[in-house]
Amino acid sequence: MTFIFHPTDDTPGFIDLLTELSARQLFMPKLTTPTPLDEPIPTPIKVPVSPRPGFKHGHCWYNSKIHSDATGGSVVFGWALYAEHDGRLMAQHHAVWKTPDGDLVDVTPNPWFAEVLFLPDHRVPFDYDGFRCPYSLERTPKEGFMWVAPPGSEVERSPRYAICVMDTQLAAAIMQAVLSRYLKNISQ
Repeated sequence: MTFIFHPTDDTPGFIDLLTELSARQLFMPKLTTPTPLDEPIPTPIKVPVSPRPGFKHGHCWYNSKIHSDATGGSVVFGWALYAEHDGRLMAQHHAVWKTPDGDLVDVTPNPWFAEVLFLPDHRVPFDYDGFRCPYSLERTPKEGFMWVAPPGSEVERSPRYAICVMDTQLAAAIMQAVLSRYLKNISQ
């Protein structure tokens, strides 16, 4: 298994990753407009992981939406930030729940951490109608910056920001399965 950790300002390339994310004109067509983040180098925050029964790792968009619809609050999109011992850095597209009181909580199980290093980014929501999401940003010492789609996507790596169009039937089935597990667990 790869050793994964939260990067810090001292992690080689981490400030470059944050700068790259903030400088890019990221957007989701029909949902947002191309704008940079407000800060030249944004500040990530640590968000506690508090998984809800029935939720699975890798389903953050659905988990956060279903939980916010059921309990109030809203979904906050952005990037979960990770580093690997080989120098790879990843800004993985992610969603967390914003409680009605304004606190952020990651309701998705995380096999590595009790809290996630998260960079909120209002420019990149998940498209629940069209099942589209932004690629994640990866930086490796050898390749530099690359945008990476989930496995099985038509184009899995791109030097430019891109949008992943998910298989609509599969995405809808996942959303329904997450909802069914959630409802089953809260009724017990």
